[in-house]
Amino acid sequence: MVRLAGNGDKSALAPYTRRVDKILNTIRPLIPRRLFRAAQPAYHYALALAGKILYQRRYRRLRILGVTGTKGKTTVTELAAAALSGGGLKVAVANGIRFAVDGRYERKAKQSMPGRLELPRFLLDAAGAGCDWAVVEMTSEGAAQFRHLPIALDALVVTNLAPEHLEAHGSFEAYREAKMKIVRALRPRDGKAPTLIVNGDDLECAAFADVGKKLGASVVEVKFNSDVETDERGVSVKIGNAAVRSPLAGTHNAKNILLAAAAARAAGVSDSAITHGIAAVTKIPGRGERVEQGQPFSVVVDYAHTPDSLEAIFGTYTGKRRICVFGSAGGGRDRWKRPEMGSVAARLCDVVILTEDDSYNEDPAEIIAEIAAGTAGKAQIVLDRREAIRLALSLAKPGDAVIVAGMGAQEEIRRAAGPEPWSDATVCRGELAKLGYGSRK
Repeated sequence: MVRLAGNGDKSALAPYTRRVDKILNTIRPLIPRRLFRAAQPAYHYALALAGKILYQRRYRRLRILGVTGTKGKTTVTELAAAALSGGGLKVAVANGIRFAVDGRYERKAKQSMPGRLELPRFLLDAAGAGCDWAVVEMTSEGAAQFRHLPIALDALVVTNLAPEHLEAHGSFEAYREAKMKIVRALRPRDGKAPTLIVNGDDLECAAFADVGKKLGASVVEVKFNSDVETDERGVSVKIGNAAVRSPLAGTHNAKNILLAAAAARAAGVSDSAITHGIAAVTKIPGRGERVEQGQPFSVVVDYAHTPDSLEAIFGTYTGKRRICVFGSAGGGRDRWKRPEMGSVAARLCDVVILTEDDSYNEDPAEIIAEIAAGTAGKAQIVLDRREAIRLALSLAKPGDAVIVAGMGAQEEIRRAAGPEPWSDATVCRGELAKLGYGSRK
């Protein structure tokens, strides 16, 4: 099994990088907070530059596909990796769910786009395993901290752009500029222009396309087409002369499939191979993940934590009585979205149950109160997330849909007192078992 360089790198660089990490961990608590904040840009740039110098040339033969945007990044990375694999290519993938090399699971991700030289080490492992492509989820925070610097992109997918992480970046314009830095990481290789794939139905993506053209990239605009059929059990999408049926439900996943297919096609994979690879993706943990234990109603776990993403997942189950459980991912950030999320739920859900999420250092009751302000009195508040899920499942009748949003595949809830192990899907299974459906596993 391929081992992550960061967890067992046998190269001559390993002692050096471990020593750097140890020094940084030792001195950071000794630096005054204000001084540390002021020095952060230089600190992050120095680390990224070290990664570029130490690692980039050692994985230069590896082709890299980046995926960025506000929503859909993880899903598109998984679909694109599957589509490339369908064409017989060896692929590594790094996203918010997992790090894997050629289909071999390495570990769960702590961050979508990790720092501290971790991502360059992973790319080195992928190259060492003989991978043709690495598919990498790329975030605005990562770009703001120069983590994209050691990565020369052969191709990039931009899924969409909507307000998020505004407290972290200071403004929507700064957030957009952080994403634009990733576009500028596109590099020609062997005289061939890099490829930029953008969501042609998203008006914000036009600016990315313009920058890509100025950089000399081959720009592909993907538009939603009429050759798409959707229902709660999945989508049917036509890719060229080939068609694929995917159990990933919702029109947003149809677009994700089209974006991933465009990336694989740009890499030279045939349409039939693309559809074969995508059809093999039966689920993506925490992204519209269905929990099935023989219950006569739908139970879905999803990572949705913005107004747009809530609208997408709630809207997938039109025609059903919808019982929706969610909080607001990330205490201390993006407070603007809380009442808007409440408003979306009040409009689309028949029963709204608000509960805790990652509150960090903020009072979860205050977070929930801000969401509830947008529900016009429709919400029930159950602070304990397990109790909220239990209530939702107990209220479900045959044909209903229980949608648990916000946490997705996360394995812990983060609070001021520290993280607690957690899994929405596991809790749903346990509570369904208590109601007499399936096992307690």
